[in-house]
Amino acid sequence: MAEHKTEPLRLWNKAKELRLKFYENYARAHEKGGLRWAGGAWTLDAIPRGLGDDVWSITSEPYSASTAFNKEFSLRCLEATERAGYARDLCSYMRNYWGSIILDEYAFPQFSKTWPKPDFIFQDHICCSHAKWYQVVCDLEPGVPMLSIDVGCAPAMKADGEKFEYIPMPQHAVDYVVGQCLDAIEWLQKVTGRTYQDDLLRKAIYNHMRSTSTWAKVCELQKNIPAPLEEKTLYSLYVFGVLAKASEWCADFYEELLAEIEDRVDRGIAAIPNERARLISDTQPPWAFLKLFRYLEQFGCISI
Repeated sequence: MAEHKTEPLRLWNKAKELRLKFYENYARAHEKGGLRWAGGAWTLDAIPRGLGDDVWSITSEPYSASTAFNKEFSLRCLEATERAGYARDLCSYMRNYWGSIILDEYAFPQFSKTWPKPDFIFQDHICCSHAKWYQVVCDLEPGVPMLSIDVGCAPAMKADGEKFEYIPMPQHAVDYVVGQCLDAIEWLQKVTGRTYQDDLLRKAIYNHMRSTSTWAKVCELQKNIPAPLEEKTLYSLYVFGVLAKASEWCADFYEELLAEIEDRVDRGIAAIPNERARLISDTQPPWAFLKLFRYLEQFGCISI
């Protein structure tokens, strides 16, 4: 069987630098006179950006995944959480995050030896544990104000064989979420003492749309044969959209990435040289065992 051409991503090193810069900015925000806030990976992060350009966030699931990659640190976090009385069958993202707070250790010690406490928590409730996750954080970090938005609506599709029909969101559901967002802006001004800047919000929403739509185009290119990327690499790249999708740097990076992946497709550059079969996975990545994908690739099986 003929082998496909492969080559490393030209943007790979830049991706690693941007990711580290994200965690550095959060840890050192107070040194620059800025604010720190914490929330989930799907939090509506455009909203806090109206407080200023010196407001830095940490998103819990990606941080916890970074913790899981460091198996020794993750084990200590999980053990600390269990010793504190939390059940071991709870979400491991939560337990890694809580453990980091309990141990007072940051997963990126080159930026901070101790856990960088946020100035406020801005969360959304998209599953049964999201708001509860940060209620525990408030117990562990007394005095941190918290607000959670109940995301009670989402796009939906109806399938009829191979046909898919978009189901519009009911207006009352949209109004329910928008009302909470408007209340959140008032709350953010109250807890930070800052004046909200609508222009910064508009800019953030624009960048949010750029990031998410461009990433969708990157994923669409996976339909090509050979596939230009594989799932392990996709995990490393998609994470920017759950770190800071409303940031200009994230949107700019994804546009650079799209151009590179389009070039790979045009030149027939493959993710693996021996692609023979494809599979697709769903939900959380196996962060502690990503080498699983490399095992499959030995047999020409690529997860896209």
